[in-house]
Amino acid sequence: NSLVSVTDVEVTSDLSYAYVYISILGGDEESTLEGLKSACGYIRREVGKNIKIRHIPEIIFKIDDSLIKGMYMDELIKKVNSGYKNSSEEDEKDGE
Repeated sequence: NSLVSVTDVEVTSDLSYAYVYISILGGDEESTLEGLKSACGYIRREVGKNIKIRHIPEIIFKIDDSLIKGMYMDELIKKVNSGYKNSSEEDEKDGE
């Protein structure tokens, strides 16, 4: 039971490869990625039905951890701001 989001797709200039960046929330990340890899043939056929090009790119799934990194950075910023706020409050008390 995982939620998979496609966050970006990069296609090489010769259209040989399509790098599909995904974010997986919940569930087992490794098994979800394996499931997507095993469905590559099906996905390529479906893309081929909808896009008229001579060669359908090979699909390579990659984990996009930018959301996790973003949440981590957000927590760090909150901690810094919290420490700054507490420090400012102490400075105000000392000035009274």
